[in-house]
Amino acid sequence: MTPERYAAVNYTSYLVRGSVEFRLFQFPTEKLHAGLVRAWVTFVLALGARALGCRCTSSRRREFDPETARYDFRGFAVINLGIMGPDMAGVRKHLLANLSGDCSFKHGRKKSTGKKEVPACAD
Repeated sequence: MTPERYAAVNYTSYLVRGSVEFRLFQFPTEKLHAGLVRAWVTFVLALGARALGCRCTSSRRREFDPETARYDFRGFAVINLGIMGPDMAGVRKHLLANLSGDCSFKHGRKKSTGKKEVPACAD
């Protein structure tokens, strides 16, 4: 047994079977949900399609901020992977479920003062 086989992504099976295995997912049988399985299958397929179809990539390491993780991953899933539209809403919901932050605003929503803002010039 080789240690490469038990990594998160098994490339060793590509040499034997011609496929790549993703060994990241452990679904508890009592909480198994078809939408969750669909979300992860969609994510892996979109990630594979992106890897095969992209012309270039960057090796620059990006900083991880746990406060904006939800916003950053949503942007990656929608813009880079194409997981967008109303038919993918459930997929996005499951993928973003355990991330912190707001998915619409990078640094959270602005606090409302209760006063209505009036434009300075209304032409």
